[in-house]
Amino acid sequence: MIILFGLVALFIAWIWVDYFLQIDIFERESWKTVALSFLLGCTSYFLAFLIQQILPNYPQLTADSAWQSDLVYYSLKIGFIEELAKLLPVALVYYGIHKNFSEPLDFIIYICVSAIGFSAVENLVVFYKEGPIAISHQAVVGTLIHIISSSVIAYGIIDRRYRKEKLRNFGHLALCILIAGTVHGLYNFWSTFKLAEGTGWLLAIIYFMFLISFFATAVNNALNYSRHFTYKKTINPQAVSKRLIRSYAIVLALGLVLVALLQDYYPVQNPVGSTLAMFVVVFIVGLRLSRLKLIRMRWNKLRIELPFTFSKKEPYSDEEM
Repeated sequence: MIILFGLVALFIAWIWVDYFLQIDIFERESWKTVALSFLLGCTSYFLAFLIQQILPNYPQLTADSAWQSDLVYYSLKIGFIEELAKLLPVALVYYGIHKNFSEPLDFIIYICVSAIGFSAVENLVVFYKEGPIAISHQAVVGTLIHIISSSVIAYGIIDRRYRKEKLRNFGHLALCILIAGTVHGLYNFWSTFKLAEGTGWLLAIIYFMFLISFFATAVNNALNYSRHFTYKKTINPQAVSKRLIRSYAIVLALGLVLVALLQDYYPVQNPVGSTLAMFVVVFIVGLRLSRLKLIRMRWNKLRIELPFTFSKKEPYSDEEM
């Protein structure tokens, strides 16, 4: 059973590693270095778990209490510690193979690949505990929350290094980790928000959609600021989105099959609705993360917006050059 769940977790991880390899068009990363980042990211799960276990259980660092304490718990004991743990493997790779970080996207790739490794181990644990019913949510939202929150750190580093010319600033890095932990923790907070009376999941999904827009903008800016930028190389949005959506269709379908086959071990009712909802999310994510507008040295402003629009307004009308 655990081997089967492990294979599913690895396939989910591969979907996102493959995504980054597809958009890394200007200077491709070494497979060995990417694999090393992934494996180190896997070990970071155990580091975060160990730290969380040895921390004292202050009232503000326990869940299932007042909503204010829940917010502190999910942001600090969960979010901050996990983001710090996911960053450590990247630090090892950075200081060990410094030459691999030659363009802004490299920081996003290595930090996010570490997050993918972390989420792969977490997914395996969740699948084993909760059964195949957890596959749809963990594969889509659970994995992407780790990727997006870690990309906040990468974005902060890129902004300082390539736009403000200040890289060696520990205070700035610590602030980025804290923000990333808060971004991470807020999703968990909204999904369990007691005052929402059962609609916390909806607040969490809306919040998640805003994060998708941030992530797409961060990736787009990193590509635009590449020193290897050339208009001769392009990203095929149809190919990227189709590959992402088809891969997830396989994962979601496999999840339904496993739910049916393992009813005796993990009894559940009506998994089809939640699986279809996740497929809609995948469809939106696939379209948004493949629509990257490559313009040399264009830095798009971060905006609070959904990853889709109902108007014909040009979505890149107010960028900073």
